[in-house]
Amino acid sequence: MMEIGQWVDSDLYNGRIVKIASNFICKEPVFNYSGDFPFLGDEITVPVKYGNDYRLARDIFQRILIDRTGEYSNNAKASWASLIQPYRVDPAELDLPVFMIANDNWKDKLFTGILEEAGHSESRVALTSSIFHLVETPDINVSLVEPNQHSKT
Repeated sequence: MMEIGQWVDSDLYNGRIVKIASNFICKEPVFNYSGDFPFLGDEITVPVKYGNDYRLARDIFQRILIDRTGEYSNNAKASWASLIQPYRVDPAELDLPVFMIANDNWKDKLFTGILEEAGHSESRVALTSSIFHLVETPDINVSLVEPNQHSKT
């Protein structure tokens, strides 16, 4: 079985093949990290300030992703192709994607389309989200004044 999820939030294969041994059929799965498919998927989350140029952000992330992982991606595709027949799995999309979300309920294609259309509305449609932008606190100056010492007379 091809595993989806665990440390990868999106609905993509994470690279682990789950083999269920007959004596564990009702107990627990056995994960093989390096056997038939020696690649594991992972993801990183990069927060981008709401209202920034999301197209530029996507382009930058995609360019870096391809530049840094292109060779691994090609090797993963070749390895996956060898699994299609013996495991009877579908050809998988192994090009590494960049997904844009505004929060947990906004997904890439829907979110991107909404941003594009809102951007063409001549500011008649302004989007908001439950994302918080935290800023630095201002400098706090504290001065201690020693109390007056009164002498007894």
